[in-house]
Amino acid sequence: MPRSRWSARATGRFTPGNTSTGWRIVLDRLLSGYDGPKAEEIYRQRRGRLFGSYEDGKRYFDEVFEYFDRKKGLYIGQGVDLKKLAEESAVLGDGAVGREPVYVPPGDSFGHTTILGTTRRGKTRFMLALVRQMIWFDEDVFIVEPKGSIGQEVIAWVVEFLEEVGKLESFKYISPVFPEYSIKYNTFFGMDDEGLSSGVQNMILVDERFFADIGYEVTMSICLGTRFLETLWSKEDVENKILEEYRRVFGKRKIVDPVNMLAEPGLLDALVEPQNEGTIEEMDPPLRTLLTVGDVARYANKRGIVALLDRVNSVTEEQIRAKMAINYPNSQEAERKTVEALHLRAEAVKALESQADKPQDYFSKVSSSYKLVLDKLSSGKLGKLLNTTRINPLYDILKQGDAARVFVMQPAPLLFKEAAVSLMRLTTSMFMNWYGRVGMSGRAFPRPFNYVVDEAGAILTPEVIELLNKGGGLRMKMTLATQSFFDYVDALGPEKASVAFDNMNVKCYFAVNDDESKRKISDSFSSIKRPSSTFGSSGIDMRAQVNRTAEEILLPGHISELPRRTFLYQNAETKMLVEAPFLDDPTHFIEMPYLEMEEDINRYYGMTMKEVREWERGLADKTKKEIEKERIHA
Repeated sequence: MPRSRWSARATGRFTPGNTSTGWRIVLDRLLSGYDGPKAEEIYRQRRGRLFGSYEDGKRYFDEVFEYFDRKKGLYIGQGVDLKKLAEESAVLGDGAVGREPVYVPPGDSFGHTTILGTTRRGKTRFMLALVRQMIWFDEDVFIVEPKGSIGQEVIAWVVEFLEEVGKLESFKYISPVFPEYSIKYNTFFGMDDEGLSSGVQNMILVDERFFADIGYEVTMSICLGTRFLETLWSKEDVENKILEEYRRVFGKRKIVDPVNMLAEPGLLDALVEPQNEGTIEEMDPPLRTLLTVGDVARYANKRGIVALLDRVNSVTEEQIRAKMAINYPNSQEAERKTVEALHLRAEAVKALESQADKPQDYFSKVSSSYKLVLDKLSSGKLGKLLNTTRINPLYDILKQGDAARVFVMQPAPLLFKEAAVSLMRLTTSMFMNWYGRVGMSGRAFPRPFNYVVDEAGAILTPEVIELLNKGGGLRMKMTLATQSFFDYVDALGPEKASVAFDNMNVKCYFAVNDDESKRKISDSFSSIKRPSSTFGSSGIDMRAQVNRTAEEILLPGHISELPRRTFLYQNAETKMLVEAPFLDDPTHFIEMPYLEMEEDINRYYGMTMKEVREWERGLADKTKKEIEKERIHA
């Protein structure tokens, strides 16, 4: 029988791992108070294979962190200036130009960073070397790591980096695979109608823009209808409803750990809000302010649209005036609010009628992609992640000024396929909306925010170009790692891909294999004028002539031959060949909980046929009892 995830609690705060690299940390211990080994143990574990003493390990640490300098910017390794190397080596000979520490100046990192490179060339380790400095500089970091790995290397590295600065409690986790360990958040909370509808539009994975536009129109009609109905509530009643939700999530019931802002395992059922009983026509529509993905999915069909339209049409002008008179004692303000409500009702009716007039097969065929995505994001484990709460604790955590936070998000596209990509896009739209508000209000988040995405092709949408263009001025830094330039072209098309790529000021090119990427990189490094001498004789005297001929600094063939950990760095006129900072294998091994399928398979493993039949018989009896219980209840 496999060890359950809860039995790991009895083993202590941490247990030595089976690997030679260090500590095996169980995920639930990490999220519920694991404080890591002592500094001396870290040094010995990390360098035990190469150094025999704590002093030697500390010396290594001092060398690694020697180049960390907030004023100089992000240290990206040791490099040589290619232009200077090419020009001076022609005159002074090879070796004339030495290596030097290379930094991305603080202001330039807000211009965003792209990292290109084929697999197994050091791209992810370099990205994590940058994350390490972001953590040391006390900046918020949100890492999207789709793939996962044996021992969860990315999480293990992040844990080590947080241990180094004594802030392990800042670690936060998000994944639909393990919703019981994840921060739950409603991406729609705080979004305006346009931002919410655009977020839904962006997450629809279709080639034709027409189908994505359908998602925008249907979502906007739902937003307008629920917003009108919310205007009939008093401001105090709406605020009390929001406060009630905050108390439910962060209040005395301790459903959420106040330190880590994480739902306590085992209390998931208490946190999930039960569905209203009755048909959709009988349900009270949700407040627009607290709208979730599940709410949009519920109304995103002909029956739901008609039900919402009927509810809006049922409110008369006399009822609106009476409500405003009660909610706003000042007669002038009540009249102004009445006019606004009547205008909003007309707008909502127009939008809802436009959708309600369409035939039933329109929703079943044309908008199938839209409805399918919403259904996937509002049910199962993804639904638990996005519909457990109607507020957004992520926003509250980042707005707190006490300490920086580090989030690791694992959307698991191999398990959830298109829905995982939609989750990443929806989360990106959420950040876009937040920083759009920052730009309008002028009130920034307490510290710089780093959005670091591995395999970033999935989040590239036309709207992301706007974020790349404007986010830097709002203290948001994006670091996007992809396999090649073709990922940009595939997601955005040639023209918009070039625009997005040009908005990335800092470019780091590891070895790539596709010809388009190699040619684009080679062309961007331009050429130099090399001196060359020619000699001529007239029979009486000899003359020497010095000419300068143009030569490319870099040929396409060079790019595919770059050694591991070596990359080309380009930032404005700076063009260098750089060796990335050394990042050792993680000393930790993160042990994830067993998946349900794993548990089922492991139950069979090692059992005799008699035990298997008994276990199956017991499972069948249990199923029969549950069916009978449900029948009686019904």
